[in-house]
Amino acid sequence: MSNHRSLTTFSLTVHNYADTKCHWGIDLCRGLSNNDSLTTFSLTVHNHADIRGHWGNFLGLGLSNNDSLTTFSLTVHNHADIEGHWGNDLDRGLSNNKSLTTFSLTVHNHADIEGHRGYGLGEGLSNNNSLTNFSLAVHNYADTEGSWGFGVGRGLSNSKSLTEFSLTVHNYTDSNCSWGYDLANSLAKSCSLTTLRIAFDDHTGVNRGLDYLLCKCLEQIESLTSLSISVSFYGEANVKLN
Repeated sequence: MSNHRSLTTFSLTVHNYADTKCHWGIDLCRGLSNNDSLTTFSLTVHNHADIRGHWGNFLGLGLSNNDSLTTFSLTVHNHADIEGHWGNDLDRGLSNNKSLTTFSLTVHNHADIEGHRGYGLGEGLSNNNSLTNFSLAVHNYADTEGSWGFGVGRGLSNSKSLTEFSLTVHNYTDSNCSWGYDLANSLAKSCSLTTLRIAFDDHTGVNRGLDYLLCKCLEQIESLTSLSISVSFYGEANVKLN
């Protein structure tokens, strides 16, 4: 990538079973930092070995130094990094990047039981001034208290550039739907969002947090002009959304 001057779209998938220090990430960082033609980058990481999430550090550095990317898509199958280090490093990349307008993140969370990745992501969203469209899909297998919602919510409430936010949650573990409360309180403070899309699959049988989230969205986000909601219940016997 460093020496290529015409490449505009690049997609990479990594199944990391053995490289515990993520040496491949060093080359990725160098490529992103030195390339000035890429506009679209898609990365999928199946992380089985790098328990410190070194790959996130190199990705963050690459994003920080790149000034041509406008669209970035990241999919993470997090099997090893139990403290979500990659999320903190993503913070640096988003905070320092000045060209990204669209960011899509899909997380299959198998290891980060305290939702650390959400805090780093939230800081990145807070400090980025170019993003207008953010899409987040969470397959939540590990964070039993939905802590990721607080960090992400803080980023959304502080962002001044985001106009569109799409959220998809497959909730397998957070029986109190805590992420719903945290996101709702933060979204209510947003001054820039005009379009909000929510898709929710409830596997836990509790929808109270979702009820609260929807009410907050409808009542307090004054900038909203478009709201889309899709809900699937798997465990709730009596569903009542006021």
